[in-house]
Amino acid sequence: MRTSSLGLTATVLCTATAFSADPATAIPTVPQGHPRVYLRAVDVAALREKVTLPEFAKAWESVQTVAVSEKPRKDRAFCKALVYLVTGDEVVGRAAVETALASLLGTSPLWNGEQTKDGRPMLNHMHIGACVYDWCYPLLSAEEKTAFIAGFKEFFAQDHKRGYPPNETKLNPIVGHDAEGCIMTNLLPAGVAVYDEEPELYELGARIFFTRYVEPRTFHYRSHMHHQGHHYHAERFAHDQLTSWLFRRMGAGDVLSREQRYVPYELLYFLRPDRKFFASGDGGDDSGTEHIKRLCLGLTGAYYRDPYLLNLFDDPAFAVSGFYHLPDLLFLDPGMERRPLGELPKTKYFGSPMGDMLARTGWEIDSRNSRDAAVQMRIGEFYFGNHHHSDFGTFQIHYRGPLAIDTGIYWGSKETCYGSPHWKNYYIQTVAHNGLMIFDPQTDQEDFGGQVRLDGWRMRGMQVPPDAHRLGRVTSHAFGPDAITPEYSFIAGDISNAYATTKIQRVRRAMATLNTGVAGFPLVFAVFDEVSAAQPELKKAWYLHCIQEPQIQGRTAIIVRDGPSLHGGKYGGQLVVASLLPTEASLVKVGGAGKECWNAVTGENYMPKTNRRPTSSEVGAWRLEAVPSQAAKDHRFLHVMTTMDKGASAPAVLPIAAGNATGARVLNRAVVFRPAGNAAAPFFLDVPGEGDCGVLVCGVNEGRWLVALPNGEELELTVPAEAGCLYFHSLPGRCALTRE
Repeated sequence: MRTSSLGLTATVLCTATAFSADPATAIPTVPQGHPRVYLRAVDVAALREKVTLPEFAKAWESVQTVAVSEKPRKDRAFCKALVYLVTGDEVVGRAAVETALASLLGTSPLWNGEQTKDGRPMLNHMHIGACVYDWCYPLLSAEEKTAFIAGFKEFFAQDHKRGYPPNETKLNPIVGHDAEGCIMTNLLPAGVAVYDEEPELYELGARIFFTRYVEPRTFHYRSHMHHQGHHYHAERFAHDQLTSWLFRRMGAGDVLSREQRYVPYELLYFLRPDRKFFASGDGGDDSGTEHIKRLCLGLTGAYYRDPYLLNLFDDPAFAVSGFYHLPDLLFLDPGMERRPLGELPKTKYFGSPMGDMLARTGWEIDSRNSRDAAVQMRIGEFYFGNHHHSDFGTFQIHYRGPLAIDTGIYWGSKETCYGSPHWKNYYIQTVAHNGLMIFDPQTDQEDFGGQVRLDGWRMRGMQVPPDAHRLGRVTSHAFGPDAITPEYSFIAGDISNAYATTKIQRVRRAMATLNTGVAGFPLVFAVFDEVSAAQPELKKAWYLHCIQEPQIQGRTAIIVRDGPSLHGGKYGGQLVVASLLPTEASLVKVGGAGKECWNAVTGENYMPKTNRRPTSSEVGAWRLEAVPSQAAKDHRFLHVMTTMDKGASAPAVLPIAAGNATGARVLNRAVVFRPAGNAAAPFFLDVPGEGDCGVLVCGVNEGRWLVALPNGEELELTVPAEAGCLYFHSLPGRCALTRE
């Protein structure tokens, strides 16, 4: 008898270090002297040495160029102040003071043209003003100090009309613009800068931060990703990480959970082989080269000395200048280690409160001819609102091009942005994602056949989510047997709470990727769904979105993505979708001209009227729908998808029926899904086909299982509590599985 203990959830280099101490409860003391915002006197000495080194030459040159530029740039005062710190040039320093003060007292245009005090972005006048005040402190007159302090208070008061001092119970530390610069990179650094003259700003900002901002970050950092998607991850998480740097340089140590280190791993794993990102939440980074992402990678990579984050930080595809070289010059030490991404596990589970899994066959990024495949699988747990979509139990697939996508775009124009008809009636809704639809006349006008949308988690004073916001629950997750190069990756969960209770009793989705190692056919992906509706007459539908028109042949669909790739080379991928269950379901396609973003409930097409990024955005134009042709309360869906090169002949999909379990074999891999309620029962399965096959059995209880193989050999497998699956290799024939 062979014994195997499966390391099903090992993440090796991605395993988080536990944060052993509670975040600081006492307000740290502001140190004496200047500078003290993001750096101290000893850091200035190191900075002056750093700018002479070749590895920092590009960043230093960029900052100097912006500092002397006559063009109106928001970061000009910041760059001038940094040049003053390094060179001591008082002419440049005075110019920084005058520019920053004038900008602080003025206004900025929002995207809609409104002139206001805008504290949302990292490059806002209060944040830059705080750095200039502190770094150029010897050059300030008494009158300028007074003007800066008054300007900080007025800026904060007018920024989104918060008032000063703010009503703390109305601040939302989780989502919205309060979760951006408001406290963390506006009030706190300004308060540190002016503490000697006006301590109120720091004492107010620090109290709010430690009593309201720390706890929700400790909560969501555990997932190693951000609840607002990777675009707003960058827009908001950079403020978190700069706050960590602010307090560390003040001598306060770590004020946020050290799980913070792994939040930017979302950027590593969501990066597709073509160097764009899998969609997640509202996204404006259609090219995958957004400078704010590089800022996050650098700030976090330097803070935790993480060699993998710094590897991507170095990617030349991020075109940055001026302020966005901040981590290079202020926080990176010379010679910090970089390690290749290929050392990381090819699968990562992003746990509660998010519940995602990313699986890939390799780490060849930005290659013009990458043959790596990647799949994003989302069960989802808590709903955070704001830029969070109704996409519980969804997936995306990439192989030599995007084959199954989240569709719709963000920021295509004023007509397609936040709150627009395209956004609220399509883009954020389940209809635009690869999920399950259940149509009910009672709720269709609210959810369009998809999932509920709550009030955006904006209940004031809330710092951790209520149970009502838990719309999904991951019940099982595993990958292995090798933790670095797994042959399978599996995630399953219950997403019943994501749907209106009037139309659903139970919805469960299980997803598995099988890495074949076969050239030209790298990955097989299977999705198994169990849906129990409140009434049998309610229509159910399984959705898959794509860019090019699919070709349907009976119960099989062929999806191709070809044409030029954004970052060079050509796409040439193909996905063959086998719709195995329900046996009486029809497979149809919806889309094309006039129906690219079709909402069947409203009977309208929400195709963006304009698109500022036509060459890089992936709006989508078609979708597959698998719809049962017979009404019933309960339905099971099984779809098996194989990635391959365009034009390749699809390998056979060999069905597997094992009692009430179901599955299929493709090439050298097989997967079987057991429905709910049978996880401990013994059963048989017959492995079809020829040759050795890796077999993944999903839906089994924890404990010790005996597997009798067709050749007479017995395996003893240990299934951890969270795994919900077991994996073994077998020749064709009958296998008997029994739980001890």
